[in-house]
Order: sequence, then structure tokens, then C-alpha cells
Amino acid sequence: MKVKQLSVASVNSAFIKIVMNELEKYVRTRDINLLLLGTSDHQAPWFYEKIGYKRSMTMPKHLKDYDGQYVNSYHYVKTLV
Repeated sequence: MKVKQLSVASVNSAFIKIVMNELEKYVRTRDINLLLLGTSDHQAPWFYEKIGYKRSMTMPKHLKDYDGQYVNSYHYVKTLV
């Protein structure tokens, strides 16, 4: 059985934006004001920058993707107000 990873780029980004906004609303109710996330090349890192996350770290050729190729990984941070 072949497993393919679902990436942000392969789904409707408007839907993912709604999901991320709801997540941010939820964590605010828990008095959390800082979100950290990790992603990689094949998970559309540009998307997180578009919705206000700032790249805090890039790790070149750090992870293997589902094809066994090394890809960059990224860490992002967003301060919630």
C-alpha cells in the first residue's frame, strides 16, 4: 500500500486558513499567546508566512519525505494579540 502525504498545497488554502483561524481563536481562550509550528518544503511553508507566521529557523535537508528524498524543514512562530 502506497501512502501519500497530504500537504497544504494540495487542498483548498481557504479551508486551511479557516482551520488555522479557528485554532488561533481556541488557543486564545486558553491564555496561550504564542504558536510554534514546523513544516517542510512539500507542506507549502509560504502558506504560513501568508497568514502571519514568521520563520524562526530553517534546517536544510533535514527530513526525508515520503519518496526518501531529503527536504528542508522550517520552524515558524506567531504571537497572538
